[in-house]
Amino acid sequence: MPRSSRNALLDAAERLVAEHGADIPLREIAVAAGQRNNSAVQYHFDSRDGLIEAVLARRLVALEARRGEMLADLEAQGRERDVPALVRVLVEPMLLVPYADGATHYARFVDRVRHLEVFRSKGPADPSWPVTGRVLAALGEELPFSGRVLGRRIENLVVVLFSLVAEEERRRVDDDEDSTPVDETVATVTAMLLAPAGEGA
Repeated sequence: MPRSSRNALLDAAERLVAEHGADIPLREIAVAAGQRNNSAVQYHFDSRDGLIEAVLARRLVALEARRGEMLADLEAQGRERDVPALVRVLVEPMLLVPYADGATHYARFVDRVRHLEVFRSKGPADPSWPVTGRVLAALGEELPFSGRVLGRRIENLVVVLFSLVAEEERRRVDDDEDSTPVDETVATVTAMLLAPAGEGA
């Protein structure tokens, strides 16, 4: 499999899905990647789901590696039960790691596909996200909730995290606004997690 063709398709898919949504025709992705064969996506990835999974996986190794380093630092400091610090392990890599390689569409791509079954089956609960899974489990143990309320808080954490990071990416790329400090995003997510449960929860 020619690596250059595969990477061109991944780059095109990341950008076009981020800009137009997950239903964009596969032939448009192929054309944007410089492929003359309209079936190039099927050739390299079998299906739309296979392509989406590959785009996710391409950034995931570096993201999880950085999260692993941060979590190890917390454990060495005895801070592995610190909720804001655990939230930072999730947030900071998403705001920094993909862009070290020049990516500018990854967060918006994730925000576009997170409702799809391929993401739900290969998302943060999947073994391919080992450090994220550990952090979510640790947060679940530290939050002052249980049962359905706790489950909803963790689910909402994932939704809010991806939405905030995608919006930050839009600001950086589309509007050329000043970026939001990592600390502010961490504070926002932490406040959501720790807010008192509503009546009837």
